[in-house]
Amino acid sequence: MFQGDLVILGLYFGLQTVFFEVGGAFLVAKYSVSRGKMNKRDAEAYGLGLALWENGIVLGILPVINLIIYFATLSSNTPASQALYSELVKIQPQLFDPNQVLLTAPFGLLERVSSLLVHFSWGVLCVLSAVHHERKFLLFALPMGLIDLFVPFARRMPLTAFEIMILMFALVCLWVAVAVRRRTEARRKHDE
Repeated sequence: MFQGDLVILGLYFGLQTVFFEVGGAFLVAKYSVSRGKMNKRDAEAYGLGLALWENGIVLGILPVINLIIYFATLSSNTPASQALYSELVKIQPQLFDPNQVLLTAPFGLLERVSSLLVHFSWGVLCVLSAVHHERKFLLFALPMGLIDLFVPFARRMPLTAFEIMILMFALVCLWVAVAVRRRTEARRKHDE
């Protein structure tokens, strides 16, 4: 694949996240605020809820179900187990190398922490935008969805460099969300 193709694919992934995840989070927050079901005190809980939904349910439970099926099939000592084993060894040999698993597991955890930070950050900003009717807060949140722009480049970089880059992006997102939250609270107290 050419580098230009990766950029286009990255933009596709990033813009999807911007519009569907961040934009969707804002629409839900705006609807909830307009119905009196959410207020500014719910911003952090909403952000954590977004993070835990993706990381716990979508990326947590579903792969665990797959692993249970794999292990049940592999331990069955049937022709299906032999076929599955042969296929897995071809497409994911690192699953059967303890050194590889132990090496990559911390990076998987780091990736989930980064995801949690980014979801939390845009969730907080979406609620603040809806509560205070401040579009600029949404404008701060939307670019956070561009984190998925980097996905196609994951195999083009050393794993350590890639995960550190994603963590740095997530920490900047968190810094923005915390700064906006603090400034908003300080401004509201000053106005009172």
